[in-house]
Amino acid sequence: MRRIASLLFLLLLAIALSVLAVTNRDPVFLSLPGFDGQIGMPVYLVLFAGILIGVLLVLPVALWALARRIVALRRERRRAERAERRLAAIEAEHAAARTATALAHIDAAQSKTAARG
Repeated sequence: MRRIASLLFLLLLAIALSVLAVTNRDPVFLSLPGFDGQIGMPVYLVLFAGILIGVLLVLPVALWALARRIVALRRERRRAERAERRLAAIEAEHAAARTATALAHIDAAQSKTAARG
């Protein structure tokens, strides 16, 4: 279902971009600083170029933030694993102590029974 929704979204986006390109074919003249003359381009190319430049500027920042999040999640996972190991060790010690106490009570009871008999 999710794949169908993604494909439908991409289809609608392609249709919208096609309509944008067809309706905005009028030329726009751009003059760039440091260059003589002007560049004539259709409006939709100017829009797409602006979007592309924006994506290229934002992408490194987004990837950096994602990398930081991944590092933080790995750190937390290691911390949780250490805590689980400590908990297992404490539970093992507690179980051994309970077993030793139970055995001590059994020995004491057997000693009392043997002393009586």
